[in-house]
Amino acid sequence: MVVGSLTGALCGGIQSGKFGRKKSLMFDNVVFLVGILILCLAPNFYLILLARFITGHSTASALVAAPIYASEISQPQTRKIIGSFYLMSYTSGFALSFILGE
Repeated sequence: MVVGSLTGALCGGIQSGKFGRKKSLMFDNVVFLVGILILCLAPNFYLILLARFITGHSTASALVAAPIYASEISQPQTRKIIGSFYLMSYTSGFALSFILGE
């Protein structure tokens, strides 16, 4: 998943710049769904690894596009709070899942 996150973070900015933030997020959600389906139906270890790569890639790509999209559609008075709240929620949830044992 970490290797997928690396590629997703690198490609997420390019993807959201080329296709737009909303379309990029919709594409990332479809890719994430495919990764989860592969993970659930995987008959061997190698497909599990592939599914984890796919989900990591789409998660990191969405993590790049989502704060930008949220800032673009929010009111100017709340733009700074909305943009940073997404990242704060994501990292807090990620840390909490590690603390509780995933």
